[in-house]
Amino acid sequence: MKIWQKFQEIKLENFLKAMDMKIEETSLEGVLIIHLDPKIDKRGYFLRFWDETILSAYNLPQRWCEESISYSKYKNTLRGLHFQYQPFAQSKFISLIKGYISDVVVNIDLDSPNYGKWQLFELSDKEPLALFIPANYAHGFVTRTEDCYLIYKMDKPYNPLFEDGIIWNDKDLGINWKVSAPILSQRDSGFKTLNEITTKLRMLNDK
Repeated sequence: MKIWQKFQEIKLENFLKAMDMKIEETSLEGVLIIHLDPKIDKRGYFLRFWDETILSAYNLPQRWCEESISYSKYKNTLRGLHFQYQPFAQSKFISLIKGYISDVVVNIDLDSPNYGKWQLFELSDKEPLALFIPANYAHGFVTRTEDCYLIYKMDKPYNPLFEDGIIWNDKDLGINWKVSAPILSQRDSGFKTLNEITTKLRMLNDK
């Protein structure tokens, strides 16, 4: 009887935790939106950002080897579109802590019928969300406000020898960033188009 009672308690606990997270599939295979439900009172709020019990059902990585925070001081700052080649391709679990951004993911899986397809997500601290982005996607974002903080989990370590990116204004992709002259790093402004890196993608990802 005690074992059954404990089992019932565990199920109830998981059910209550699941109410804190609602998972939504997107038009891009494997990319998930996680709707977060902060518990708010006069002191502030408590927000469950990651829960292994719930998210393991969606085959998300259970080991994250790096966590980082990205801070963008200025509005119209654009970062991306970043990715790493195999064997260091990174799955990412991200959430906006403060501010408002437009977040873009691009399918770079050469074996996918959706290769080159992209989707834009609006992330705001007014409506807490997390995004899960599998390893076969490039990722970037542009800030809509000043002082934007984004937190990342990554399942593979950063490796500068395997990092690359796609130029933000790739005409073939046609991403509508809603900004004509973003603030870019020197590195990001020098990225090539997706078509220009296809051969390198195929060569490294086939190894």
